Amino acid sequence: MKIKTDNQHKKLLDYDSIEKLIIEAICKESKNLEELVLLFKDCEIDIIEKISIMELEGKINVFKGKVSQKT
Repeated sequence: MKIKTDNQHKKLLDYDSIEKLIIEAICKESKNLEELVLLFKDCEIDIIEKISIMELEGKINVFKGKVSQKT
């Protein structure tokens, strides 16, 4: 999974759409917090803050650098 950024077609991702991409990335590719942050490094939002919010909302688990979706 690649998050593409193109200056001509760059979209500002709102929190709902970025949330779906984070869940998708967790399910398909990245279980490691560091890898997840790097995957979204070009996004215009603070990905660490978004992951923290999702954890507080009970949507994901973050434990010892590993990220998983709550079931």
